[in-house]
Amino acid sequence: MLPDLLTLIYIQRDNATSPAAPIQPRFWPLWLSKNPRLRLRSLGTSSAAALIHTKYSSFSSTYAALMQPVEQSDFARYLAIYHSGGFYADGDVVPILPTDRWPGTFGWRWASAGSGASAGSSLLRDVMIVGVEDTRPLRIAQFVFASVPKHPLLLAVAEEVQARVWRIVSRRASVVERTGPLAWTDAIVSYIRRHGPPVLASLNETSLRAFLIEEQIGRLIPLHGGRWQLLVLPYRAFGFNRAHDHYLVKLPTTQHLCHHLFDGSWKGWQQWSHRT
Repeated sequence: MLPDLLTLIYIQRDNATSPAAPIQPRFWPLWLSKNPRLRLRSLGTSSAAALIHTKYSSFSSTYAALMQPVEQSDFARYLAIYHSGGFYADGDVVPILPTDRWPGTFGWRWASAGSGASAGSSLLRDVMIVGVEDTRPLRIAQFVFASVPKHPLLLAVAEEVQARVWRIVSRRASVVERTGPLAWTDAIVSYIRRHGPPVLASLNETSLRAFLIEEQIGRLIPLHGGRWQLLVLPYRAFGFNRAHDHYLVKLPTTQHLCHHLFDGSWKGWQQWSHRT
């Protein structure tokens, strides 16, 4: 099972006039009302940096080189969930269904304690859960995701981001490619190719990305021979935003797990990167 922990991250700009004290994202009361057992954790400018510098020092120089708060927020979320597991959500993600119903809404069930790993099993064990944000091209959502602690795919994402930080010039327009959804999506697809079933490794890039877009119940992909898993939920689980193309499947509404408002503060004028 996933830890009952929700992490949100806010990073203050260097020239921000707001105090550096922790703030309560506006949807925290709603998260708690729907998930009474959920523990909430907020990482701010100092605590996010401390986590990386003390626990993951191999990434310290990369994190220090990130000048934009949104990039720091991107990088910190990957390592924070790798470290502790649980759920990550941006500050503008509105919960709809309780988190303990998320996999079951699409028919996925947890394996019983003590059951062995199997590459062909449809039961959830050591899993990371993501959802499709868009399909043309494929973009996997990183405004909300969940994982067991120490899932190797999350560490691989951090390593991919680290490589991109030193290769791609930092500009506001490069955020999604450097640390954000494009880097996240590319790292996940590459990891599936390297560590998923051989039949997926044999697909070309276009076919593999198309395979991940399954509009009924999603895809459960065994990794490392079934030791780890990746569950890719359908678009309607996390997306269903009006800004996206009409062809994307948004129904049934009973399978909407949460709603992303796409308020991205990093896009221009707000002081916090947690998108409230």
